[in-house]
Amino acid sequence: MEPAETHPDRLIDFWEWLVENSTQVILAIIIIIGAVLIVHTQRLNTQLAEEAAGEDVLAAMDNRFSTDEVNPNATASGRFAKVVLNHPGTAGASNAKFLQASALFDEGKFMEADAAFAAYASENLLSPLLAAAALGQAASEGFTERFRRSSSVRSGAQSTCRHTGGGAGYSRSGPHGDGREGYVQGARIFHSRFH
Repeated sequence: MEPAETHPDRLIDFWEWLVENSTQVILAIIIIIGAVLIVHTQRLNTQLAEEAAGEDVLAAMDNRFSTDEVNPNATASGRFAKVVLNHPGTAGASNAKFLQASALFDEGKFMEADAAFAAYASENLLSPLLAAAALGQAASEGFTERFRRSSSVRSGAQSTCRHTGGGAGYSRSGPHGDGREGYVQGARIFHSRFH
């Protein structure tokens, strides 16, 4: 019968391997620590950028809050545009882009609002605000079309006034009226796109 083989202790084997390969082990540890520090720094920078963007969005929304980046005397659309410009790639900039489009609509800049809503929708395909952006775009298109029609009617009415000396049938309530017709037109455009 042959004597049973004795296995050396594994801990002793590991220790010998560690002593023989100490340079490589130390280098591997340094690389791992460096990678962890890089990832942590990137996460921290992302978090700080998001916080700064959020603060600027809040300052753009409400004049009671202020930051160095947002001019409280600018128009709402101008304040949100500044946030988009200063904080690209952040969630705050994405939200500011939607709010900028809404502000442009509120300011009566329907063609610009249409383009801003379209830009938001194309850049944020998974956003929960996508349907609201599509509705805003449709309403902007509706108001733009109504403004074009009323401008042509108004110029025709002014021409008639010059020729006939009267202004019968010409409404002086402005191109936007009470807004119901533009909203209905926008809802029709929205419905035709998604149904």
